Amino acid sequence: MKKALSFILAILIISVSAGTIATAATIDGKRITSAAAIVIDYETGEMLYGYNPDTQLPPASTTKVMTVYLVYEAIAKGKISKDTIVPISARAYSISHNAGLTNVPLSRNEKYTVDELIDVVMVHSACGASFALAELVGGSDVAFIESMNAKAKELGMDALFNSTYGGSFQSGVSPRAMAILAREIISKYPDILAKTSKKSARFHGAEFPSTNLLLGVYEGLDGLKTGTSSSAGDCFIGTAVRGGRRIISVTLRSQSGKRFNDTTILLDYGFEELDRRIEARKVAPADMPVYVNGTLLDTNVYMIEGSYFIKARSLAYSLIGKQAQFEVGYDNATKSVLLLSGTPYTAVGGETGGRSAEKKLPALSESGLLIDGEKSSYPMYVIDGANYLRISDMSVVFSFAVNWGYSDKIVISSPLIEPEVPEESAESGDGAAESEEPAPTELELPPNLEQMMTNAYYGSFDYIVFALTFTTFLLCKFLLKSFSKPS
Repeated sequence: MKKALSFILAILIISVSAGTIATAATIDGKRITSAAAIVIDYETGEMLYGYNPDTQLPPASTTKVMTVYLVYEAIAKGKISKDTIVPISARAYSISHNAGLTNVPLSRNEKYTVDELIDVVMVHSACGASFALAELVGGSDVAFIESMNAKAKELGMDALFNSTYGGSFQSGVSPRAMAILAREIISKYPDILAKTSKKSARFHGAEFPSTNLLLGVYEGLDGLKTGTSSSAGDCFIGTAVRGGRRIISVTLRSQSGKRFNDTTILLDYGFEELDRRIEARKVAPADMPVYVNGTLLDTNVYMIEGSYFIKARSLAYSLIGKQAQFEVGYDNATKSVLLLSGTPYTAVGGETGGRSAEKKLPALSESGLLIDGEKSSYPMYVIDGANYLRISDMSVVFSFAVNWGYSDKIVISSPLIEPEVPEESAESGDGAAESEEPAPTELELPPNLEQMMTNAYYGSFDYIVFALTFTTFLLCKFLLKSFSKPS
């Protein structure tokens, strides 16, 4: 009876544990086996999807991305070159002949360049080559590991490295940390993609295949690094480009043989989510004509976060050569509005021109607003590729009178010119200048609300399963004690 109860207890624990492990994330109805994962937009670094994105797990050979990053950094600083010959120490030789690791066998009598070893590290995941590069740059593997952790801290990575090639189960990284590293190495050293996109590497007369089985299979994928060990499971940092936009995915501890399927699901979702966000960020012109000194401007006006924006070039050309308190010009080469004052500027109505950092305004333009040859502190913004000015800033910078008393138009007048009001009457009656009122803000639900609820459900299920398992264990232990008492 005692043996039977022990057997039942073991079966229950194994079954429930297996169910708990299988409870992974679901993305658009597709399950991934990753213990932790992330997808980010390469351009902005914004997270497009995350599942336990800050959970630390062993990185296995994805560690080598940090090793190669520091090698590239040493090249950039002139400490070594791609043609530098790498000495092979006794330990590097031993690691390269370890049958339990992915390797290319190294000889202590042959000459290998830095570039050759980077090739086999990133394509074939050669452990001995990675160790040899670390010794070259750091002087010793211990010193190099210190540099790895210092660089991780500098980059804002939540990571701890204890190996130069991923051979330590004591190392720990989060998906977010490895996504930061991948983005950094691609950004600073884009040549890395010429290596990671190769299906094989030719090395001293032999051909070594890439460990990345998604090359040529997933559209636009050109990197980056696999990792596999008993403690880490199957890991992969993937990156792909579609429509000119690059994204990066990281999966840690995927189930055996599932990392590329997990990555496919992650990247598919990442591109779809990126498209959704780009579409949501597009700004449509406001149906609001603008009159400057009685003349209707032939240009789009945009409303963003309660502020109206007008194209700088159209505004400048509407005033060039006309009587005003200042002369107005536009420099096509620098795309800058040029003002030459005649009399001191005086603010005339409208808003005070203060800018709120909390508002989600368009990106700032590198072009400027120059007043008497000096760049103004009031910026221009980029909307649909053109430079725009915020109308509320104009009342301060240009000394314009901006009349906000109309619901269907914006009327702007420059100083020393009698305002010419369009024929339609103002709905407010007295036509008094009013401050811009922010557009009503609608309640926005998170775009991934359904996913968050799904993950929350599975998370709670795990806790319930654990509680049931623990209760079953205590019950069986009690029964075992009862049956084992002497009669």
